[in-house]
Amino acid sequence: MIERILRIIVLVVIISFIIVKVPGIALGEPGFIINNDNGLVIHVPEKTVDTGNLNPGDKKSSSLKLKNTSSSSLTVYIRTNIISETSPRGGYLADVMTLTIKDKDGDKVICDGTFRSVANEGNVLIGDMAPGNEKTIYFFADLPKETGNDYQGASLKVNWTFTTESTGGGGDDGGDRDDDDEPAPPIEIEEEPIPEGEPEPPVPTEPEPEPDPDVQIMEIPEEEVPVGAPDMPETGEGVHYPYYVVGAFAILAGIGLIRKKRF
Repeated sequence: MIERILRIIVLVVIISFIIVKVPGIALGEPGFIINNDNGLVIHVPEKTVDTGNLNPGDKKSSSLKLKNTSSSSLTVYIRTNIISETSPRGGYLADVMTLTIKDKDGDKVICDGTFRSVANEGNVLIGDMAPGNEKTIYFFADLPKETGNDYQGASLKVNWTFTTESTGGGGDDGGDRDDDDEPAPPIEIEEEPIPEGEPEPPVPTEPEPEPDPDVQIMEIPEEEVPVGAPDMPETGEGVHYPYYVVGAFAILAGIGLIRKKRF
């Protein structure tokens, strides 16, 4: 039985189509590569096409290069996604502007229609790519001459999702694929903010020793150590030890008198 592995890579190449004096961005960001663990590598060319300030009748084109860097054959699909659109005067570009996607030097048409209709097609088959095979995809955008003032100031942003299907394992069906299989939805990963500045090194902490249950811990209170010279007697107060000495002599004298009387 054939094991089908579906991998999805979202190509964040955004088109901004804006008509008459509204600044736009290029079709594809300049010179970058999108890679994923599915083996499909997407090269975006450095030379891009500016799609800002389009006028009725303008035609623009661009291309992407796909390469299979995996060790197995890939079946590649493409899906057009309308990210956002604005219509200050009521006309939406996705309903009037056409998109044509081709491969094999522009001979094979992958999809053709308005941006809205192409987006509604969902996943469209590009074809099979053997290991190491390269394929160039061409994009053609056309703003019809009959486009009226209702579309002035309108904008459209689009991106594409590439889905790859690879087969593995054994089976008797010869590896035929089912074109009706629906790929899993793309997964968006949110990046965490990176703190500014150099990271502080962690302070090593020594683990506290565990107490021995057989050993009793006695707390010894600290005695207060007197500070400075000893207290002097207050005024009118004498030193007591001379009186102790006199008393001792008096006791001894009394004992001596008692002994003499006995003799």
